Amino acid sequence: MPFEEVERVKFKHNSLTNVICQLRFPTILEIEKEVPSDFQNFIAGRFSDVNIALDMPEPVDMRFDVGQQVSFGVSLNRVQQPRKNYCFYSSDSNYVVNLTRNFLSLSTQNYDRWENFREVMKYVLDAFVKVYEERDLTRVGLRYINAISKRKLNFPEDTQWGELINPYLLGIMGDTKLSQCVKGINSTTLLNCVGESINMQIQCGIFAKMEDTSEEVFLIDTDTFSTKKNTTDTVMDLLENLHEKPRRFLHYAIRGKLYKAMEPERI
Repeated sequence: MPFEEVERVKFKHNSLTNVICQLRFPTILEIEKEVPSDFQNFIAGRFSDVNIALDMPEPVDMRFDVGQQVSFGVSLNRVQQPRKNYCFYSSDSNYVVNLTRNFLSLSTQNYDRWENFREVMKYVLDAFVKVYEERDLTRVGLRYINAISKRKLNFPEDTQWGELINPYLLGIMGDTKLSQCVKGINSTTLLNCVGESINMQIQCGIFAKMEDTSEEVFLIDTDTFSTKKNTTDTVMDLLENLHEKPRRFLHYAIRGKLYKAMEPERI
């Protein structure tokens, strides 16, 4: 991806609302049939609480074909069955592990830096391998969701998004004559890393509101993923590569005025 290398920083005013790492694998019926008590025992030192839910698996992977729209369709020949979703919560409430018959994920709403998140992911993955052995992975994804709030960064309400966000992401809102009329905007783009089996799906726009206020925010949601065959043995190296790309994209997406307001601190 043609995004420039940038100095690695930690923002004092972090706009991240969620970070999710998901590893998908061919269905493991054992997880659906039996309670994963051995897995729970291996992670109990950090994840002390558990909840069991039922959810519906994704109908199909979102696909993007040149000249076609993103498809959310499902195959009429394939009936989707609910699956058990085991949710494990860390003792400090900072992390959640989800385990189903075809994916393992780690998420947090209190992300501080990559090294800490990676260390917890390695801890969870090691426990998974101890119970279910080495597995092939069909998709590895790392998702960063940023919600830019003018209010939290002390910008006046009438500050134009064009002053804060790269105009290439604003679409019609980049027209100053129309920007005041725009009440919502949403775009989805799929980028490919030339020479690598890595893609980045980007969703951005004004279509979200902060939970505690009626304020509209600008959402920058990147899902960096690979569907090339990987294994649980090699995935940590892949994740190391994946996490660099959304960091560079965020620097591309925001303008200098916003960058300064977030108060970057060198790592």
